[in-house]
Amino acid sequence: MKCGLEIHQQLNGGKLFCSCAASNSPPVEHIFRSLYASVGELGVKDRAAAFEEAKNKEFNYLVSDDVCLVECDEEPPHEINKHALVTAIKGALLLNASLFDELHVMRKIVVDGSNTSGFQRTLLLAEGGYIKVENRRIDIQTVCLEEDSASIGNKGKGTYNLNRLGVPLIEIATAPQITSPSEARAVAENIGQILRSLDVRRGIGTIRQDINISVEGGSRVEIKGVQSLNFISDIVRNEVQRQKTLLRLKKKIRTVAKPVLNIKNVSKIFANTQCSLVKRAFEEGKNVFVLPLPGFKNLLGVELMPAFRFGSELSDYAKIFSGVKGIIHGDENLLKYGFSENELDSLNAYLKLGKKDNFVMCIGNRQKAFKALEAVHKRIIEAYHKIPEETRMADKTISHFMRPMPGKDRMYPETDIRPILSKKYVEIAKNNLPPLPSEILKHYKKIGLNEELAEALLKSKYRSSFEKFSKVAEPKFVAVILLQTIKKLKREGTPVEKLDEKKLLDFFESFSKLKFVKAASEKILRQLSSTNKTVKQIIEEESLRPLGSKDIKRLSKREKLNYNQFMAKYRLKADPKDVKKLIKN
Repeated sequence: MKCGLEIHQQLNGGKLFCSCAASNSPPVEHIFRSLYASVGELGVKDRAAAFEEAKNKEFNYLVSDDVCLVECDEEPPHEINKHALVTAIKGALLLNASLFDELHVMRKIVVDGSNTSGFQRTLLLAEGGYIKVENRRIDIQTVCLEEDSASIGNKGKGTYNLNRLGVPLIEIATAPQITSPSEARAVAENIGQILRSLDVRRGIGTIRQDINISVEGGSRVEIKGVQSLNFISDIVRNEVQRQKTLLRLKKKIRTVAKPVLNIKNVSKIFANTQCSLVKRAFEEGKNVFVLPLPGFKNLLGVELMPAFRFGSELSDYAKIFSGVKGIIHGDENLLKYGFSENELDSLNAYLKLGKKDNFVMCIGNRQKAFKALEAVHKRIIEAYHKIPEETRMADKTISHFMRPMPGKDRMYPETDIRPILSKKYVEIAKNNLPPLPSEILKHYKKIGLNEELAEALLKSKYRSSFEKFSKVAEPKFVAVILLQTIKKLKREGTPVEKLDEKKLLDFFESFSKLKFVKAASEKILRQLSSTNKTVKQIIEEESLRPLGSKDIKRLSKREKLNYNQFMAKYRLKADPKDVKKLIKN
């Protein structure tokens, strides 16, 4: 297998070509658009853009008060966000890439609804970089800065939210040098750690991975939108399995004559059916259409990847090309749909299908059903010759057909923005370049963290906060609280997501001023998570102020307590080291 990654990471600050901030403000109005594909720089219309245009959709964009005319494509782009540009250049430098002296903004044609203008603005910043993963060099082909797309507002109904549109993204594309699923995850993790050294946004959806995969004899397939590192290895493994299985399936299919596109309306056979799916369709004025597939028995039921068969692949094509909800085929257990054996026997007799034959059924209006079955037929004919190059959408550890693979014809120059000379921005970036992950690890170990804590902290979402907290409290204590204690409290059901940076800074500052002992940490953090109280208020209300030397001596003497007894009673108020010094058994 050959595999390459495209990592997209949102950057902090305003949007790329206006001063708006990304927000979650509710929409106050709507705008509606139909999008049409332009030709690229060489006068050719990109196949993926043409595919999306053919759907002839109208898109509904949700506009909040935080969205300006630039996002609505009612005003030209403003000057580029310099903070985002410098941040992306820092990323290119950390990846050992060679920066271009002059940067040109390009338009990438996108008419799937994810951008009001019908294109995405992107700048090629650098090329020719590399990283080292487990003693292997992985080349970085390109580093780009581009606009993020609009987020889906109501899936499947062409509704998009403009709050995210225009947020700056750094895009990093590796060479197709990755040779195993585990290495794909390791490369993504390595690049992700480098990106965390920059001023980036954090949280779900702020970083996304696209994966390009091919096997010998197969084709390049792009899988978009992998949200989690944990899914990468399985996504790669399953795509390799899908392509290898399709190659084996091709050999079997070639022993059968190519099916003829001969769609038949078989509604009369099911006139008295008890199948609720068909009954409801008849009430809505729809019909049952079938595409016969002589010689295809058991071929549609072949599993391409876990819980995904060749029939599932055909169903994806039917859905995307026509908008139907799905198809039914003869390799399924048709009795579960409510069809009777007599109906199925009558269907086979009418179509003259034998034991080695198959069919695909689509229930719907004539126009959509014909489009769906035509798409199924076209995909089956392709299966005789090749695995199609295509873009697929990640669904956890599997993927679904999305559109044909785009080509170079979707790019043309942005005419509203002048070329940018990069020299001064490169100098600013070089003067403020953050340390690499390897350097950060050395720093963690130098300030007292063991290897386990250091490695975990490097991958943690608390990495940037740790620097602030460790300036006011002992670094090892800070790391244990962030990586272990908070994790333990979360497992217990404590709402630790409410422990924001302000609350945690109050916690660590209070500890450094000896306002509580380590053993009281969990109790204080529970209260801090569940209330709006300050650490000082919690300490006073729960009587957690530490005991002084005199108090320890007095209490142990008065209550005749040895060390173990004293700690059992006063562990939340006394430091074990102090008690050991002051109490003798």
